[in-house]
Amino acid sequence: MLGLFSGVLGAIILAQKIKTILFGLEPQEIATRLREKEIIENEVAEGIIAISADKKIMLMNKEAQAKYQLANQEIKAPIGEQLDTNFYNVLFKRVFDDKKKIKDRSFYVNGIEVIATVTPIYIENEFFGAVATLRDQSEMIHLSNQLSGTKYYINSLRGQTHEFMNKMHVISGLIEMRKYAEVSQYIQQLNHRYQDEVGFLTERIKVPALAGFIMGKINEAREQNISVLLAESSNVSNVEMQDIVHDVIHILGNFFDNAIDSILQKKNPAKLS
Repeated sequence: MLGLFSGVLGAIILAQKIKTILFGLEPQEIATRLREKEIIENEVAEGIIAISADKKIMLMNKEAQAKYQLANQEIKAPIGEQLDTNFYNVLFKRVFDDKKKIKDRSFYVNGIEVIATVTPIYIENEFFGAVATLRDQSEMIHLSNQLSGTKYYINSLRGQTHEFMNKMHVISGLIEMRKYAEVSQYIQQLNHRYQDEVGFLTERIKVPALAGFIMGKINEAREQNISVLLAESSNVSNVEMQDIVHDVIHILGNFFDNAIDSILQKKNPAKLS
C-alpha cells in the first residue's frame, strides 16, 4: 500500500515537473501551437533563416527556402543540417564574429541579391546563433523606380501647370480682342509642339520614370531659353530598362545638368540634342 502511494505521488510530481517544462501546455496544445507557428512563418513575405551557434539550420520558412534553393541550384536545406558555407559566409559570418546586428544591408549570394537584417540570438546571456530576414532586392528596386517616376512626373506637371496657365492667358486675351484667326493659329502651334515633345516622348519612352524625368528636364531647359531635341530613333521599352532605370536617370541627370551649365556659360540661346 505504501509502495502504491509512493508511486502515485512520484507520478504526480513528475507530471507537474513535465508540465512546468512544457510551460503548462498540454500535448494537444503544443501540437496546435506548432502548426500555427509554421503557418505564420510560411505566410510572411520575408524569408526567415535561423541557425544555431554550430551553424545548423533551426528555422527556414518557405520564402527563405525558395531563395536558398535558387542560390544553391535546387539544393535542399533540411532543419538540423549545416547551412551552406557560402550562405553562411555572406549572411552570418560577420554577426557570428562581431556579435552585432546588421540592418537592411544588401547581400549577393551566388548571384542572388537580397536585403537582409541579421540579428544575434542570446539565451540567458549566452550566444545561441543568429536569425536573418531576407527581402528581394528586385522588389525594392521596382518600388524605388516607381517612386522616382512619381517624383519626376510631379515636378514635370508642376512646370507644365505654370506654362499651361500662361497659354490660357494668351488665348483669353486674343479672344477678348476678337483675334480669332490668331487664336486658331496659336492653338495649332501648341498642338504641333505637343506632338513634337510630349506625344513623341510618351510614344517612344515606355518607362514612366525615365519619360517623366526627360519631360521635366525639357521644361527646365526651356525656362532657360534652351531647346532639347530628341533623336527620331529614340525607343526604350519598359522590359529592357526595368533593372537599370535608376542608374540611367542618374547618368542622364548629370549629362543634362552639365550640358545646360555649359550652354548658359555661352550666354546665347542654344539647342541641346
